[in-house]
Amino acid sequence: MSIKCVVGPALAFLLIATPITAAEEKDQSEVASLPTTPLVDILDAVSQKSGKKFLMDARAPREVVVGQLSPKQVTYSSLLIILRNNELAAVTS
Repeated sequence: MSIKCVVGPALAFLLIATPITAAEEKDQSEVASLPTTPLVDILDAVSQKSGKKFLMDARAPREVVVGQLSPKQVTYSSLLIILRNNELAAVTS
C-alpha cells in the first residue's frame, strides 16, 4: 500500500486540509463517534482502479469518515464526496 507522490503535468491530485474554527471543533467531536478508515487506504484503492495518482498534503487527517464503505468499494466519484464530507478537497493539475 504505497501512495506515489508525483509532481508534474501528469494526473496528480493534491488533498488540501482546511483549518478548523472553534465552532467547527464541536461538530468534529460529534463525528468522532462515526467509524473511520485510513485515508491512505482509500487513496491506494482508488488509485489502483482509476490509474490516477495522488499527492497528499501533510496536514490532511490520517483517518476519514466513509460510512459503511470499505476502501475497495470507493470509486473516484465517491472519493470526491468523502473528501468534501471530511472538509478536504481534490485539486487537479
